[in-house]
Amino acid sequence: MTKSQLKADRIAEQLREDIRHGRLLPGQKLATVRALAEDWGVAYNTVSRAISTLKDEGLLTGVGGGPTRVRVQPIPVVRDNRTYAEEKALVLAPQEVRARNGVSERSMGIAVQDLHADDYDYEVVKAKDCPALVADILQLHDDDQVLRRRYFRRHAEGAGASTSTSYIPYAIAAGNPKLLDKSEEPWPGGTFHQLWTVGREVGRMEEHISARMPTAEEQAELDIPPKVPLFDLTKITFDTQERPVEVAFIPLPADRVRFVYSTPLERW
Repeated sequence: MTKSQLKADRIAEQLREDIRHGRLLPGQKLATVRALAEDWGVAYNTVSRAISTLKDEGLLTGVGGGPTRVRVQPIPVVRDNRTYAEEKALVLAPQEVRARNGVSERSMGIAVQDLHADDYDYEVVKAKDCPALVADILQLHDDDQVLRRRYFRRHAEGAGASTSTSYIPYAIAAGNPKLLDKSEEPWPGGTFHQLWTVGREVGRMEEHISARMPTAEEQAELDIPPKVPLFDLTKITFDTQERPVEVAFIPLPADRVRFVYSTPLERW
């Protein structure tokens, strides 16, 4: 091991200790590489190597050429397929019960009112202006209208976002004008209850999961450490008549998500 690498390792360990013991706080900006190199009496590339190591470990974050900050650690997300049964059971529960049991509470264990950011964007668009999968899954023609809903959340200031994009045929959503109004968010009971208000009982959920490396934009927005892959989750909702009524695309960084699938089997 070279002397430069030994120095970089020592700097990395000192920064780890500063983070562990609270001398460097989540979200705090580090001094510039030049300043740190002068403080430690080493070359710039030695400091850069130490910082790169801690970015790989998920302790520091920041894009090249920009400021480096102590990473705000993400909240672990558990996706358990049994929660769909719980969500459906909530449809018939009182509003105050539905309001306490949303996606944030179920998957992250944090109440929606405690989130740092909880933003929504609604837009009615044509199927041809959506990803090709949307029209295929929802069985729509190019000029059919779709309600596109984008969700954006941060659990703390400086934390990576969690995002999703949902599509519901406009012909379904328009059955209740409130479903077209983003000011109604967060909706107590979520999509299952929304669909119930327009006479659609959810009968089945289907999930498709694939993995890939994130784009540069996703890496920055979701705060994904280098070399960490992204799970693409496509969630399809069917009603009791086996008609697809919603499709959602949810990007899930692999460093914070755990999938749990429980499949009941019929007894002989």
